[in-house]
Amino acid sequence: MPAKSYPCSIEQTMNFKRDVQVFCGTMNALTIGTTALAADLKNIVDPTNVTSTSGVTAVGILSGIYFDGGQTSNLDFEFAVSNANQVTIQNMLDQGLSNTQIQINWTCYFYDPVAAVYYQNFWSNNAALTGVIAKEGENLALGVDVQNYSGILQPLLYLVRLSVSPNPGQNQSIHIANSSTAKSVISWGVANA
Repeated sequence: MPAKSYPCSIEQTMNFKRDVQVFCGTMNALTIGTTALAADLKNIVDPTNVTSTSGVTAVGILSGIYFDGGQTSNLDFEFAVSNANQVTIQNMLDQGLSNTQIQINWTCYFYDPVAAVYYQNFWSNNAALTGVIAKEGENLALGVDVQNYSGILQPLLYLVRLSVSPNPGQNQSIHIANSSTAKSVISWGVANA
């Protein structure tokens, strides 16, 4: 499978406009070790259901996802979190992470110009995928900005960078789509024989 890169717009996700057609999305749930980050970003418009009066609640707002397409490749995320989640992540990093297990659930959307609708184009299908924080040399591939993101004034948001490797011995599913009708499922990780 070819590499997939999704440059998501934090601004479009936080302030959805029907006449803007760009990648957008949410980090629906994230647990680092045994700490579940708070889903404290509320009333986010679901681009696939813009008339709904109940918004989506999320842990973070996607800024980008990169996946080079291999079954054992890392998933690289950049997303913005609230000040409370920024403090939680920074505290974990400052104290040293002994448990690098990750449970992650996300949804990335894009616009189908033929059907004239937004659709889910790279997502975990409301399942918590599990993995471990990848390493960059000796360091964990997890970081959070101390300066807030300047593109959104309220609420204060902070960018997080996270690379996740699949758990050894586990095969999980990632859902992809190239239009509102062309959808498929790919494997992430390799199950034990």
